[in-house]
Amino acid sequence: MKSEASLSFVIIAGQFPPPLNGFTYITQEVTKTLHVNNNLTVIDIASHIPNNSVLYHLYRLILTLKGIWTLFCKSFNNNRRFYVACEGGLGLVYTTMLCTTARALGFPIYIHHHSFAYIEDSKVLMACLLRVLGKRAVHIFLCPVMAQYFACRYRRPIKSLVVSNSAFVDAVHVMPRIWKTGKPLAIGLLSNLNNEKGLGLFLEVLRGAASEGLSIMGVLAGPPVSNYDRNIIIAAKQKLGEKLDYRGPVYGKDKADFFNSIDVFVFPTRYANEAQPTVIFEAMAHGVPVLSYDRGCIRGQIGACGATLERDGDFIAFALDRLKTYMASPMALQELKLETKAAFLDDRAQAKQRMAMLFDLQPLAVQPSPNRG
Repeated sequence: MKSEASLSFVIIAGQFPPPLNGFTYITQEVTKTLHVNNNLTVIDIASHIPNNSVLYHLYRLILTLKGIWTLFCKSFNNNRRFYVACEGGLGLVYTTMLCTTARALGFPIYIHHHSFAYIEDSKVLMACLLRVLGKRAVHIFLCPVMAQYFACRYRRPIKSLVVSNSAFVDAVHVMPRIWKTGKPLAIGLLSNLNNEKGLGLFLEVLRGAASEGLSIMGVLAGPPVSNYDRNIIIAAKQKLGEKLDYRGPVYGKDKADFFNSIDVFVFPTRYANEAQPTVIFEAMAHGVPVLSYDRGCIRGQIGACGATLERDGDFIAFALDRLKTYMASPMALQELKLETKAAFLDDRAQAKQRMAMLFDLQPLAVQPSPNRG
């Protein structure tokens, strides 16, 4: 730990829990990590008013203006930095307001990207933010692919650092579940359950397995997003019976029990903002290989610890083929589970080290490739 005199003065801005979701959780955990070697001031611009209402945006505007005042008050400190968790959609307005002030006051700016929504498609608000940031800002991405695609999308060179979300997922000190021939292979999905997050395709994989006479059962966890999604689960449970175990929302020990009860995590996400889901790292931490679509950073995230499918591919056929391969060789599956756990621990160790020394890392210059964008 650094001495008091050598601490950096860091203002960290973003949305913090509640509510707890992937975005707010990561910002909260970044704050805990940076607190160790820095003198922190937190700007929380999260609103607890229902989203997209007039009051919601009015309150967020007030919180942002308070954050701007905080930046003015802290602008006289030496060795100061500004870290901001970048939002998407209209939230980019608040990010831009804060970054405009920070740059005008001479703060070195570190902006942490969590979404592929403004990378998949050009967004005017992001283009405006990049003009505000200029060339000196450091962009923090979740994987090298994310950095390269971002530079290509907006056709400009950037200074980047890569820090994997594995830094914010706990290690698990339990050996992976052992699957033996003669027992059902357990596949699982944990998420906010709707079709964007793979609910329908997961259930179709189970139906396909049943129609082929495969000994596969599904373990489903998480809250349904709507009554429509709840009814889909109820109907599937009635049809699949014991082949579907729905556990509802799970936290703490119940979440650990979920991962310890499955052999393969099946995550056919089609969510537009998907970048590097922490739930995939949670599965890998338990030694559970993953099947998913190739979205955001997911292909590199999974690596050899499972498989990904191109977005327009037939996920049901893909998943069933992979599951049959796993079932044909229990020993190979167990070896894959051990390799998955080891790969996660290695990635986590590197990511935690990079996060801890974030402001001492040398940013990498990323140039837009002529083949993308």
